[in-house]
Amino acid sequence: MDEEPVLPYTPSHTGRRSRVGYLGLDGVDFAALWPVFGGLVASIALGLDFFVGGGWPRGGWFLKTLCAAAPVALGFGYLRFLVVGRPPHFRRDLAHAALRVRIDFSDPPFAACPWVPRIGPELGDAEEAAVAAEAGHPARRGRR
Repeated sequence: MDEEPVLPYTPSHTGRRSRVGYLGLDGVDFAALWPVFGGLVASIALGLDFFVGGGWPRGGWFLKTLCAAAPVALGFGYLRFLVVGRPPHFRRDLAHAALRVRIDFSDPPFAACPWVPRIGPELGDAEEAAVAAEAGHPARRGRR
């Protein structure tokens, strides 16, 4: 009788969806951790080169540590800002938008600074027509 539990066994997480996460990041599967592991390997290699191998003889220890820790910090930043809480197609759409950026030096946004380019998306004909139609929409005119 002493080995019997006081409360009966009940199923846990009833009505709730269980969340999987690694390294304290919810919704991150194991396959998405490659930037952290790659950054960890690169950080260890840089740290060994800086401190044991003498790869950077003049730098101070704090600057060497910051430079050696940068790859793993970039890996965690990638996970935190581009993976956690984002839909699966977010990175693909972001890369697609970044590849379509147009830099135009012929028409600078500031006349006093001609070396500053005009940066904007390179739109196709159908997208340009949609943007123009949306800008001319009566509901948009009241918000300007």
